[in-house]
Amino acid sequence: MTLQKQNNKISIEYDIPEDLDAEKGLLSCVLLGAFSEAEELGVSSEWFSDLRHQQIWAACENIIKDGGQIDQVTVSRQSVKNALYIDDLIEHSPSASNLSYYSKQAYAAYIRRKVFLKHYAAIEESKIEQDPEKLLQRLQDDLWQTTRGMTAEKDQRVAQKGFIEVLESAVDGGVPDLSIKSGIYGLDQKLGGFLPGAVYIISGRPGGGKSAFSMYLAIAAAKQGKRVALWSLEMLYNSIAERAVAILSGEDVRHYLKTGHGDKGKIARATKEFFELPIHIEDTPAITVDQLRSQARRFVQDKGVDMLVIDYLTLLRSGGRYENRVNEVGAMTRTIKIIALECGVPVLLLAQMNREFDKRESSIPRLSDLRDSGTAEQDADSVGFLVPNTKEDEPDDGIVNFYIRKNRNGIQEAKVSLEYTRWNSRFAGVEGPPVLENKLPK
Repeated sequence: MTLQKQNNKISIEYDIPEDLDAEKGLLSCVLLGAFSEAEELGVSSEWFSDLRHQQIWAACENIIKDGGQIDQVTVSRQSVKNALYIDDLIEHSPSASNLSYYSKQAYAAYIRRKVFLKHYAAIEESKIEQDPEKLLQRLQDDLWQTTRGMTAEKDQRVAQKGFIEVLESAVDGGVPDLSIKSGIYGLDQKLGGFLPGAVYIISGRPGGGKSAFSMYLAIAAAKQGKRVALWSLEMLYNSIAERAVAILSGEDVRHYLKTGHGDKGKIARATKEFFELPIHIEDTPAITVDQLRSQARRFVQDKGVDMLVIDYLTLLRSGGRYENRVNEVGAMTRTIKIIALECGVPVLLLAQMNREFDKRESSIPRLSDLRDSGTAEQDADSVGFLVPNTKEDEPDDGIVNFYIRKNRNGIQEAKVSLEYTRWNSRFAGVEGPPVLENKLPK
């Protein structure tokens, strides 16, 4: 590449990255019978920069699709205009055992080419006056798609093979349980655990225990060896840590901070345990959903995060303009569902309930009780409401009910009663064993 600058204008001469020798070597191996092995390595037409190579690969795909065998004759018949070139590939072909070498070289050139073209497009985009935040988001999206390989069409044969492997894995007693447990027996039985790619909305009125419950669930996941990222848009790190240490120690940490009275040994040990748990906390306020999406991608890719917790939806910003708050919230929940799918992890999303719920005689919530819900209940895989067992004017009996009102992966509607100790933020199932303390790994 050569670069010349004159009068604030840059003139660039460039060569688009490619490795034609590697492409030829790869196709030669395929023509010698290594198509299946190449397909398993993920080879697609995008790997080839030369149009002839793309056409020959497509011909091979068509032959396999029709149930044929790949060789010089069948491929030449399928791609007649490239017949002479195919003869040349065969004449100078290496051994099929060289597939691994050539595929690595071709793939490396493919990635370089992809990155180059994406960034060239970004240079062209930067010439247009537009919202800089949207430009940066587009750049991040393009880079993510490049690193995750999401730009190509999904290969149906690869997808079908993956499904067959899932079916085969069920032969000896069912498929492996990939869910993250809640730490509460009754909830796990009815909800089915937290599954990859799913969004779980946990809703409640202010002061109803949503944040405490989400921290309890984060700790339960971390005790299973899962890495958790938690965004708190309402509390700073110290307040979150205070709640976590209370859960782990069983002590009233807030009282200790005010008076100095409490079991200092328990609190110290719980603090050490909390610091050792794989929980990453982000307490930046006024974050946009696109910024959260970028961070989530990075945490999953760099830190291997297994579960995301967002506290909470109402405090998120969309970064765009909408006719009303309902449409804005709907756009954000759709983005959060995309985050769950592209990251392949469960997302726990906290949300407020409408004030009208308090005015109703019935204490049983409905999906419409989600505040500014719009399409939120459609985007979510599960929606649950955390509701006190007693009314505001009645003595607190220490019980909260978790009402499941939507659930794609378990019982559709259910009620799970929980003991909630407010002063140490602990939850326990009224039915079943206390899973968090006795069952999960230390």
